Parts: sequence; C-alpha cells; structure tokens
Amino acid sequence: MKSLLATVGAAVVAIAVSGCTSAADPAADTTPSATPSASPSATSTPTPLAGAPFLGGVHLAPTVQKYSDAILTGDAMQAFGYLSSRCRTNTSQPVFAAMVAAAGQTYGAPLKFTTYHADISGDSATVSYGYEISVLDQDAQPWVREDGKWVQDAC
Repeated sequence: MKSLLATVGAAVVAIAVSGCTSAADPAADTTPSATPSASPSATSTPTPLAGAPFLGGVHLAPTVQKYSDAILTGDAMQAFGYLSSRCRTNTSQPVFAAMVAAAGQTYGAPLKFTTYHADISGDSATVSYGYEISVLDQDAQPWVREDGKWVQDAC
C-alpha cells in the first residue's frame, strides 16, 4: 500500500522523466489506522459523494478529500495536519513539505474522487479512492481516529 504522497511523488518523477510539465484545520476526524478485520462491527454504507460511487465513512470521506486537496494543491502545513501522531513523529517535515510542494506544482488544483470506498471498524479504517488521473488512485489506505478526528496513517 502506498500513501497518496508516495503515489504523487512517483507520478511527479514519471512526468519529469517523460519531459512533460504539467489546507486549514486538520482533519475533522483523526486516528492511526490498521487494516480492519472483517467483523460484525465493520461498516460499509452506500452514500452519494458528488456523483462518485461512494461506500462507507460518511464523516471520513470529507476528511480524506481535504487531505487529498492539501496534497494536490501543495499545502504542506494542511496536509501534515491530516497525518496521525505516529506518522507526524516518523515523517521529516522538510522532506514532506518538498514532496507536497512538488505535487502542488504538478497538479495545482484539487481533484474530486471518481470512486470512494471505506471499511471502518471502530477507530480504524481502510480507504480506497480513485481519480480521473488513475496513477493517483489509492487502495486500502489506512486511517485512524485520534482525539475524535480521522487522520491518515500510511507511513
């Protein structure tokens, strides 16, 4: 599983190699994530998301979208706020900021999800989402709830 930032970084490198050119409060919900096991408490509820196929995580989806928007627009401070405490501890802020800045220069605008699915079990979730630019798609990205807020835990 790759984080959105790692995927964006790989896409930026691919664009550079091919010669092409092309923020706010931390998440509303936060916690380190682990892959939830299939259990009766796991939820997956269909709900519309701006016309995209949407399954699960009604309160999680806007947070994941805000994290994505921060990465793709180059807002490192905003994006860093959506990381779990574990990831913030294990992530170099200067390296993170440089990668987010590169993503902002490459994409420069938020991209809405074309697909979204969340499997939630208690304070852990795995989230898969896609874009019109499929190289950015995320599969089973871990999220956790910390202090009542969802945060990304793929580090």
